[in-house]
Amino acid sequence: MSRARLLVLTGLFMSLAGFLLGVGFLFLVNVPVEELLAQKGTSQTLINIAMTSIIILWALSTAWVTRCFFKKVLSREKPPTSFI
Repeated sequence: MSRARLLVLTGLFMSLAGFLLGVGFLFLVNVPVEELLAQKGTSQTLINIAMTSIIILWALSTAWVTRCFFKKVLSREKPPTSFI
């Protein structure tokens, strides 16, 4: 598989994984954490720091999933095209 095709597939996978992980983090982590902090009367500055930390965790998770996908599937001599 050509390098250009590998980069396109990796970019496509990262976009899809980023979207799915982003939606998951938004509804399963960000909203409940922000609601909990707001109910406890936490200052907006601390809430912002918590949300920034969760976003950084999301970005690292997306990069890690993409790296695993690239190493396990795309960097093989003959990637399984049925999986891709």
